[in-house]
Amino acid sequence: ANSIQQCTACALTADALGLVTDSGAVYAVQLKQQRYKCLDVLDVAGTSAAFMTRLSRRLFVGCADGDIYCYDYGSNSRLAKLPGHRTAVGSLSTKSDTEQLLSASTDAVLLWDMQTFRQRRMLSSAPYGSSQAVFSAAGNIIAAAAGSAGEVIIWHAKSLQELCRLAMPLDKQQQPFQASCLSISPDEKWLLAGCRSPALLLVYSLEQEGLSHALLLPEDMYGIIQVHLLPDSTSAAVMTSTGCISFLDIQTCSMSGQLQMTPGCRAASFNIEPRANSMAVVCNDGLIRLYDLAALRSRQQSKQTAVMRQQVQQLHESQLQQLLGSPDLDVSRAKLPSTTGPGNRQPLQILSQVSNVPPKQQTASQSGKLKGSSGTMGGILQLQRVDMPAASLNRKKLQQLLAAYGEFPSKYRLMIWEHLLQLPRNSAAFALFQDRGVHPAYKDLAQQMPGASRSAVAVRLQACLSQLAHWCPLFGEAGFLPRFAFPFVKLCGAKSESAFELVATLLLNWCKGWFDLFPNEPLPLLRRFLLAVSHHDLELGSHLQHLGVPLLQQLWHQISGAMSDLLPSQSDWLVFWDHCLAAAAGPGFLYQLLCSYLITQRRLLLAVQDEQQLVRLFESRPAVDIQQVVKQAHKLQETTPDYALLGLRSFSPLPASSAASAGYPVFTEYPAGSVELQAQERRRIQEAEDALIRRRQVAAELEQRSKQVAFDSSALTAQRQQLAALDAQRRAAMRAIDDSLAAAGARLDDRSKEEKLKQIRMVEEAYQASLSSLRAEWTSELAALKADIDHKRRLTAAALKARQEEEDLKALEFQTQQRLWALQQEEIAAAGTSALQDAAAAQAAAVSAEQQRKAAEWQAEDEVRALRQQHETARQVRLAAAAEQEAAKQAAQGLLLTRELQAQEELLKVIAAYAALTCARGALFPWLTILQPQ
Repeated sequence: ANSIQQCTACALTADALGLVTDSGAVYAVQLKQQRYKCLDVLDVAGTSAAFMTRLSRRLFVGCADGDIYCYDYGSNSRLAKLPGHRTAVGSLSTKSDTEQLLSASTDAVLLWDMQTFRQRRMLSSAPYGSSQAVFSAAGNIIAAAAGSAGEVIIWHAKSLQELCRLAMPLDKQQQPFQASCLSISPDEKWLLAGCRSPALLLVYSLEQEGLSHALLLPEDMYGIIQVHLLPDSTSAAVMTSTGCISFLDIQTCSMSGQLQMTPGCRAASFNIEPRANSMAVVCNDGLIRLYDLAALRSRQQSKQTAVMRQQVQQLHESQLQQLLGSPDLDVSRAKLPSTTGPGNRQPLQILSQVSNVPPKQQTASQSGKLKGSSGTMGGILQLQRVDMPAASLNRKKLQQLLAAYGEFPSKYRLMIWEHLLQLPRNSAAFALFQDRGVHPAYKDLAQQMPGASRSAVAVRLQACLSQLAHWCPLFGEAGFLPRFAFPFVKLCGAKSESAFELVATLLLNWCKGWFDLFPNEPLPLLRRFLLAVSHHDLELGSHLQHLGVPLLQQLWHQISGAMSDLLPSQSDWLVFWDHCLAAAAGPGFLYQLLCSYLITQRRLLLAVQDEQQLVRLFESRPAVDIQQVVKQAHKLQETTPDYALLGLRSFSPLPASSAASAGYPVFTEYPAGSVELQAQERRRIQEAEDALIRRRQVAAELEQRSKQVAFDSSALTAQRQQLAALDAQRRAAMRAIDDSLAAAGARLDDRSKEEKLKQIRMVEEAYQASLSSLRAEWTSELAALKADIDHKRRLTAAALKARQEEEDLKALEFQTQQRLWALQQEEIAAAGTSALQDAAAAQAAAVSAEQQRKAAEWQAEDEVRALRQQHETARQVRLAAAAEQEAAKQAAQGLLLTRELQAQEELLKVIAAYAALTCARGALFPWLTILQPQ
């Protein structure tokens, strides 16, 4: 943290210096204010820097990783990051008339648009990239050294069309020289290209598009690292590999001087501001040294004897080719003059030094932080002010100039006023006032100024008045001070320190006696002024005294407003104060000018009879010849006796800061008690206003909350009503849905009941039909049976006995089959079937095997029949019943034939057997029971 940061690149303007170090720290130094800011700390080292020509607040920094950063040192912020290069950025150049940036590295030459912070065009890329590319001072052409091609390419800056290619000469190995640096003359007629080995400076003519001549520097200078053409287009600053900076004349081929460096110190790079008034040199010890080139030029012009110049060998193109192509040619090189002795070479005067020292080397006076610094740094930047030459302005000459022309030049008016008032530039003391911010008395000043609440002038006026109030409490209570200071602050513009010291000087000298009766108007001073008017014009003075206090109030209103409300135009006001500040009579000349103005307007003033007419007269700002007023004021000054001069002869400027006194003098010409009472009253009024504002805010907040609660309540009520309505609609819809579902359910129940009734009715009808058919069948069968019985009684009586056994076996087989079916479903049917089988076994043991076989066949057939349709099953049932009946009838016939006495009994047996068969059938086929007759 205690290591010294090495500066690697710099950029210089008339007001600021931009620095970048090997650790990536970016600084902006404000030269006039003697302050610096740390804008950023990058991760990589910086390699190049440049200020935007149009917007000098913008600083561009090129880095070793190929990125370019843009900063606004006024707002201490980074505006953009421009990625595009893959290697270190070797040079940065800006265009004077537009917001364009030219960057060069070994991989590409890029042109950037700074309004959009985007790349506009790539002028060249590898392998023809270059570490050097520059704009001309006028901004019309662009030059870039094509690295491996051995050429310098020229483009038109607006159309970006290639204009020409300037070939580099060849060395002994027939290889082109490599241009290490470029510079274009401000008149765009010459281009300089420097070479590292040998120390050769090539001078190209852009008009002829070719090499004009070359300058061969002394051998001990080795190679050329950097070159810069000065505004005269003939002088050039050249830095060689030895760290020496020399000044050459490319037309006379002479060396006009050499920069004298500290012993052991060498230059690493340099930068010259556009007007060539100052130069910044980066040294190998990490320091930045600033040199005043304007002072050097003026000193050289004023010297009686010319500075000894050393001729530099001039080589034309043919001689250059001959020199480089012939190894045996011996060329004598001129030697530099001896550095001993004061007459040989004059060192450039140092304006200031910017050094970077470790924290341990800080002294007590350097330990305070300078305003604008930010971040954590290994060291701090130290600005050491060096005495400037005495100003060439002379008060007597300025008075003569004013008498000849009637006013000062508008371009230099502020500078002349600063010289006349001898402003001390106490930057350190002013910074203390500036750091205290806005004074409470002027915190609402911008809102009180109509139409200027958002203008920069209102902000500057607020800052200036706050600084005056911090300097002296009186100026925080003086109600007229904003009107008095406003025109001066507007004239000074952004120079806040000048505005403060100018207004403070006026208050100390031209406003003497204004605060004797504070907070009341200085009526005694104004009455003495009226006596002076009466001395020069008795009638006018008597009339003005007759108007009394209203006139005094109007005069005080005009004087306290610095006459800005009285004179008809700003130019007249500027002329008025030109003569006030430059008058040999001192501050008292202000009242002579006012007296002359009143005498000039005597006709209008004599016509005034009351206060309203007086107010309208001053508000109308009647036209006046300001030069005539000034001439008459000088005459009045000569004829005014001493008693009428109001005691304002002497002028006391603000003292400059020194080791014994580092601040501004204490202003004591006012009643401190009145100011304190006024301040207390102001604070009381302010506190009352703040309390009233707080009460209003609380009342407004309560009213807002009440309105919000009422609104929320009404919204909640409306929401509840809407929810109730929606709930009622939902309930009605649910009831309608329930009613529709209930009706649909009732309809379905009715339909299901109807279907069930239909089914029951159909079953009953089928049952009745089946029952009727069975009854009819049984009736027919009984009739047929009776007929058969009667017929068989007659026809088969003889054969009945032979066939009795066969018929019995058939009947027994059928009964056995039915009994087997009944045994599977019901024990009662099984018991009956078992009884029949036992009876059949007892009657016919011989045919049991045959019966079993047939029973199995019958069982298989019955299983097949069960799977068939219902009518087939019914038919089989009927056939089985008929077979059973036939068997019973045959048995009965046999019994009738054999046993006539037992015929009735046999018939009953047959009926019983039929009943058993019916029971077995019902067990096997339950659905047939409904078809049985009751």
